[in-house]
Amino acid sequence: MKIYPSSYTAVALVFLVVTLCLVLIRGIHRRIRLRAFARRHGCQEPVYERSVFPINFGKAREMVQHYQARDLLSHFQSLFGKFGDTYVCRVLWLDIIVTCDPNNIKQVLQWRFKDFEIGPLRSHLFAPITPHGIFNFDGKEWRHVRQIYRAQFSDTRSAVNLEVIEQCFQLLLRQIPKDGASVDIQRLSAALVTDILGTYAVGESLGSLSPNQDIHNKKVEEAYLFVKDRIARYGQSGPTSWLYDRSEFRRASTLIQNYTERFVRQAIEKRYRTTVTGDLGSQTPKTFIEKAAEDGYNPTEIRDQAISIYLAGIDSVSGLLSATCWYLSRDPRVFHTLQEAVTEKFGHDPPPYEELTNVVYLRHVFNEAMRLKPAVPFNAKVANKDTWLPRGGGLNGQSSLLVREKQIVAFWPWASHRKPDIFGDEAESFRPERWETVRVDVPGFVPFQPGPRVCPGQRIALAISSYVVIRMMQCFASMESRDIMPWTESLGLSLASKYGVIVSIRQRR
Repeated sequence: MKIYPSSYTAVALVFLVVTLCLVLIRGIHRRIRLRAFARRHGCQEPVYERSVFPINFGKAREMVQHYQARDLLSHFQSLFGKFGDTYVCRVLWLDIIVTCDPNNIKQVLQWRFKDFEIGPLRSHLFAPITPHGIFNFDGKEWRHVRQIYRAQFSDTRSAVNLEVIEQCFQLLLRQIPKDGASVDIQRLSAALVTDILGTYAVGESLGSLSPNQDIHNKKVEEAYLFVKDRIARYGQSGPTSWLYDRSEFRRASTLIQNYTERFVRQAIEKRYRTTVTGDLGSQTPKTFIEKAAEDGYNPTEIRDQAISIYLAGIDSVSGLLSATCWYLSRDPRVFHTLQEAVTEKFGHDPPPYEELTNVVYLRHVFNEAMRLKPAVPFNAKVANKDTWLPRGGGLNGQSSLLVREKQIVAFWPWASHRKPDIFGDEAESFRPERWETVRVDVPGFVPFQPGPRVCPGQRIALAISSYVVIRMMQCFASMESRDIMPWTESLGLSLASKYGVIVSIRQRR
């Protein structure tokens, strides 16, 4: 039978009508299901930061402007004051839930952990340099990668090599002017931690504190700095990050991968020789990649997890050290109180591993530094199913709030760490003594993002930081601020000071 053009048109129209009906029915069904879900959990409408247009370019531009002006943190702090602890804002076409409510943060990180993922937000950022890294995965893949860290980090004692840390600390002391001239302790802290964690990760430091750093190692260090800067920049750009040319980013990633693979091959060859000959070899502390190789993990996985230590560990540990020095250099009372506590416990002898975290006042100082200058001042996750938050709904924000599948929840430790109802009326002030009465597990205080995805290296980070600060108190007679510029945020993979931490240090004779 011959079909005329009008018949084709009729068939197309029928197909179009059926398709539209199916889409409409599916939409109605989903709306009914969402309403029932919301009623079941007592969800109410949130407070909205209203947008004039369906696609809010203005909000995206506003965020970029504040990021470039380096006042994004204080800007969102003011928005919480205006809209409450939880509200919804539209960025481009995305309705993003923004919260600093401690209960909501706990819901995302702990109570309903399985309802949220990070992969959709991070995988495209980290895949070029660590395609099998822990920052890329959720679910089963994440649990597998997590086990690598759990196995290697379980023995903190072997990971924290005090001999290596002391050697690196002595190199740091040589970088400090003897006449008390100004020096950037943030830069020196980053170099110190780079050498400490590099030695642990691959067995060799990049020589960041050395005046005669190897030229190839210098290129690797510069590649790391470039990659971390680009990951942060792409992440801040959100859906528009694809507009960037990533060719240089890929070249830097390849350089880092090649550098790390050399040590992975050596570790695997060492394991093979040990298996064949039965020679246990030296009893010196094993590196991260040597222990991972002994456990039989895939070489690419070992490489990517070792690189991840550089990417996340260096900035977080050096960030804690520099934030601590920033506050100590401005508060002689706290500096001398901490110095007296250290002297009373250790005298002038380097501290043993067993006592590193037993200086109570140092723990209070660290808690206060992490509270006011958290390494990760804000973070975000994506709902992998329809779920809810316990706060944020209704006019007073005390009812539950519906979170739709694929909706982003951005949570802000920067703001939750400053809540007066938790930390008192002087929440913006640096006062370590507040931790004599405030519990370290108080809701809203999340320096290491608690829950199943808690930072796996937090004990190592605190042990290294404790040793370094204890040695500073033993070797420094004074440390005074010489900053010309006010503290200005620098948002990378972790928080830093844009203009460094400039201090004058008088060493003890």
